[in-house]
Amino acid sequence: MQTNTSTLTHIADFDYYSHNVKVISLHAQMLSHNKQIKKDFYSEFEDILNKDSKIPSFIYKKYSKFILPDFLKKNLNYLKKYLNFSQAECDVFVFFYYANKGRFALHQGYSTVLGKKIIEKIFNLTSKDINKALSDDSMLFKLDALCYYDSDAFGIDIKNFENIFTQDISKTTLMSEFSYFLPKTRLNLSDFDYIQEEFNTIATFLKKSQKGNIFIYGKAGVGKNELSALIAKELGKEALCVKDCEDVKKSNRISNFYALKKIINPKKQMIIFDECEDSLCYDSLKEKIRINKILDEENGICVFLSNSNEMDEAYLRRFDMILELECMPKEKKIQNIKKLFAKKRLKIDEAIIESIASHPELSQGVILKCANNAKIFKNKSQEVFVRLINENLKARSLHTISMPKKDKKYDLNLIECDLNLQELINNINENSSLRILSYGIAGSGKSEFGKELANVLNKTLHSYKLSDILDPFVGNNEKNIANIFKKASKDNAILQLDEIDALIYSRDEANKSWEKSLVNEMLMQMENFEGIFIASTNYLQSLDKASIRRFDLKIEFQALKQEKLLKAFEFFAKELNLSFDKKQITKRLLRLQNICLGDFALILRQNKIFKIKNIDEFLEKLEKESKLKLDDEKINMGFL
Repeated sequence: MQTNTSTLTHIADFDYYSHNVKVISLHAQMLSHNKQIKKDFYSEFEDILNKDSKIPSFIYKKYSKFILPDFLKKNLNYLKKYLNFSQAECDVFVFFYYANKGRFALHQGYSTVLGKKIIEKIFNLTSKDINKALSDDSMLFKLDALCYYDSDAFGIDIKNFENIFTQDISKTTLMSEFSYFLPKTRLNLSDFDYIQEEFNTIATFLKKSQKGNIFIYGKAGVGKNELSALIAKELGKEALCVKDCEDVKKSNRISNFYALKKIINPKKQMIIFDECEDSLCYDSLKEKIRINKILDEENGICVFLSNSNEMDEAYLRRFDMILELECMPKEKKIQNIKKLFAKKRLKIDEAIIESIASHPELSQGVILKCANNAKIFKNKSQEVFVRLINENLKARSLHTISMPKKDKKYDLNLIECDLNLQELINNINENSSLRILSYGIAGSGKSEFGKELANVLNKTLHSYKLSDILDPFVGNNEKNIANIFKKASKDNAILQLDEIDALIYSRDEANKSWEKSLVNEMLMQMENFEGIFIASTNYLQSLDKASIRRFDLKIEFQALKQEKLLKAFEFFAKELNLSFDKKQITKRLLRLQNICLGDFALILRQNKIFKIKNIDEFLEKLEKESKLKLDDEKINMGFL
């Protein structure tokens, strides 16, 4: 860059801005016949020239070249040294900075063509050098330093790195424009021992190659940033994250990523690109090609983090290694949760810890945030903690966890079914592979059976309702079905799925291709699952007949018969502190032919609001539940 070496450069209060704007204005009026440009020129030089007076020769000499402050010269050298800017790109960058500070910024006469001619005169550049500096492949546009705006001076404006024109910068401050250091993690390698083999493979590859693109994806909060920090620690490198942009356009973060690739020291530093899925997408083929080129350019280690693996295959092929990071296994979760609660001095019941650890969708990040907030409430911390956890789950349309129940556990022997449940549970071992279909009237104990089986076998129960799986978008239902089986298999959990009739209904009644696809996916996952799978339904007649044959056991849960109905009544009357004469209530009670264990549980919950005063009131409530079921059956019959 050629600059005037006049003694003016040594004057402390020299106005570089005013001088350089005058240089542009002078060249503009020399190279254009536009009246507005001429008017602007005399306005710019009004402290020197009268309107329309002849331009003295000293003006041409004094304002022929830019004069730059020393700190800006140094800053431009940083751009050349660390970001591979060419001299022409630096000159063009400087020109458009001052051009957009002048009074001519919005006038139509200042076209890009005129701007190029002025640059050529001021900096003694060839038109080829200028066109190259203003091409899409130049560092100015790859890094979003410049952008095209029709309303701005010469059609181009400054977008990034504007601080180099106003302050003395260093390599560190230049890097802070598009990066920040990854925070240290509280976790260590032992917290990820469930993926120890995968971690060792990635670490060994990166240690030997010292370069490569690693893609880690998984749900929010599973620990992707923590794992990245541990990878950096294992490699002995600083981890620099790609900075977000005030401008939300995805191309800006790609530009930040590209700048970071240029400036890092690959021997000492590596890059973390978090939430990369928002940036690794494109609106045009041109943008896709640009991203591909940036990914292909090898310079050190880059770890890409995402909540999803749904992106263009062209990008996925450019990753050297891909790792899906899933939630921690239950045992590891319990261990970490207890450690976390002890550190926060939170007293949480074991039953709640068990529920949290068993929930397949609760990540460490969510648990930590809720624990931090609940700690404020001291004596009510447990109640607040559970509420915060549940609000998070409800917001994501997921099933919630419950506070520990103080009610006595129901006797499994009170459940009425066509085989001995206690004997069945005792005969099943933890390594069994079994497909069980439980069907029958609502409230008859199908869910309780799954809970008791998990309790006896000391296994996690992954329980889902239809609403946890169904998605309005075609294709997502199949993925959701595959995911619940995958999670249950990984956690060695019992999988219980309610309302199965909505997923494996008769394929003869499936009119659409996606309906048949859904049934087929469900059956395939059932066949391949090596654990214990319990499917339940209230409507056996709706199920696909061929599907029913695929279950190893079919258990019918029924309304309580005389013996168990009397036992259940005695049990719950005792829970309600009600005394009664067995002979007086037996005849009235045995008239009820459709009462289930769930009806008693419902009345017990109602008692928390409206206290039951005597045994007659208890019987009346049972009779009411029975009548409601009979009325429902009549309504259903009317539609046959």
